Amino acid sequence: MEKNKCKLVKKAGVYYWVIKGKKGQQLSEREIYAINQGEVPGLLHLEILEKKSGFLLRYPITGLLSLQEYLKVPLAQKDFICLLSHILENLKMMQKAYFNIQNMILDTEHVMVNPVTQQIGFLYIPISFLEKEEGNLKNFLLDLVSCCSFVAEEDTACVREYIMILNTGLHFSVFELEEYVKKWMNGKEG
Repeated sequence: MEKNKCKLVKKAGVYYWVIKGKKGQQLSEREIYAINQGEVPGLLHLEILEKKSGFLLRYPITGLLSLQEYLKVPLAQKDFICLLSHILENLKMMQKAYFNIQNMILDTEHVMVNPVTQQIGFLYIPISFLEKEEGNLKNFLLDLVSCCSFVAEEDTACVREYIMILNTGLHFSVFELEEYVKKWMNGKEG
């Protein structure tokens, strides 16, 4: 079965990511309610538009930047760690709310950032039994570094350590990554 496509649309001066539902797919009312009530911080609010052939999920993103765009501006080490902290906190909140991480679009083009607050917004697709081919969390976290440019004067020890944690074994330790973030946020180096 073909996966749901996501495309950027501008309507009446507002930008949206739009995902078209397919025949037979069912929306999770619990997840939609939780997202739109702000129960799971870090997930972008969405609108559902009913169509004859199914439905559209519409995520308003006006005023937000894709993570890809945001990372083009050189980041200081502390800003990178702060960004990583927001991502890990969002993932933790999702797990507490029993949301399936597989329903998130994990790539730097579709993850959004508020350039003023640096808050991260993920597109979560509230479709039951969603078939998805997108990348996994480890690939997404590795892509962060490859898309990122860092302030030239700073030491890149924090980046080397981050990559080492992600590349340890087949699966990296989220706990180890959280400890790494705490260490660097407290200003310790090693």
